[in-house]
Parts: sequence; C-alpha cells; structure tokens
Amino acid sequence: MATREIYESGFDEDVRTESSANQCPECDGRVTTNAVETVCEDCGLVIDEQRIDHGPEWRAYDDEKRERTGAPLTAARHDRGLSTEIGRGTDAKGDELSGQKRRRLARMRREQTRGRWRSKAERNLAHGLGEVRRLASALELSDSVRDQACQLFRSTQNEDLLRGRSIEAIAAACLYKAGQEQGKWMTQSDVAETGNVTPTTIRTHHKTLDELTV
Repeated sequence: MATREIYESGFDEDVRTESSANQCPECDGRVTTNAVETVCEDCGLVIDEQRIDHGPEWRAYDDEKRERTGAPLTAARHDRGLSTEIGRGTDAKGDELSGQKRRRLARMRREQTRGRWRSKAERNLAHGLGEVRRLASALELSDSVRDQACQLFRSTQNEDLLRGRSIEAIAAACLYKAGQEQGKWMTQSDVAETGNVTPTTIRTHHKTLDELTV
C-alpha cells in the first residue's frame, strides 16, 4: 500500500499560483498569488496583501434562525440584558441533569444572585424593573410601553425620587404614565389591581413623575 507524507496535502502559504488578474500595472510582468499577498515576479511590486473575507459571519444558534449577534440591549433590565443566566434541570441538548449536577447549579445560582448587585440602589433598580415587566405582561402591553416605563423608573431613581416611596407603586405609576403617553389608555383601577396598590397611590405618584425631566 502506498504511503504519503503527513503534510503532503497540507496548506502552505509559500506555494505560489499564477493569478487570474491582469498583468502588473507597473511593468506588465507576470503576477502570482499566495495565501498572503499578490506580487509581480518581475519587478517585485506587491499588488495586494493580507486579503480579508468581507462575507457575513453567520452563526446558527438553532435550526431555524441564523444571526450575527446575540440579543439586543434592553432598558427593561438593570444590566441592559448583559447578565448570564444559569439554566435549570436540563443541559444544552435538553437532556435531564442528574441530581448532583442540579444541586451544583442551584449553588451556582445562589452565589450569582448574591454577587449580581453591587449596591442597594442597583438591587432596588432590578426589583423595580422586574415589577414593571410583570405588570406589562399581565396587562398585555407592548414592548415599547414597557421600555418607556422602565426608562421612567430609571429616571425616578436617578432624581432620588424613590426615597420613602414604595417601589411597586412607583413601577405601577411609571407604567400608567408610559401607557398614557403612547396612547394606550388604561384605567388607574386596572393598573392598581394588577400592581396591588390603590388608585389613589397611583394618582399621587403620577404627579411625582411630572417632576421628571426625561
């Protein structure tokens, strides 16, 4: 049986092939190309080097959709959606994990939760934005209303208007105000019932939000 060298069919960047391009623009000499550059054999002129593939870098993260990037940034989360989520119960293939691995993941989630927030203000922001998302989902509001309400909540915290006020009530008032500004009319009673607050509280905090310069 015939044998061959290990690297006989390997890639060698020094192997030159005659280019199908035109002749050298300087001397009309013969042009050859390797993996690094295109050069004239007669005068030595380097015509092209370090060629780059400008084609798309598509990645298939599932069987149906191909993307070049991950999920977009969102105002609905305190970290803009850049955090890492630790799964539960199954691995990446959907297979069920053993009891030992599930306990290990539970410990990892607990440690991640403890180190997720750098300050009490950041923890309050995460809690408030989570409440806005919950209310928006329960009231079947659009993502644009939800995101505007989250931005209102951020502005409320930045202006130090959360001090002495209920986070849940401010979140409900932000959602009510965002819905009004986008033409999604909701009654204060609907928002109050979903947010477990009173309509009077929403009216009071709605006036507080009027002080913002968003």
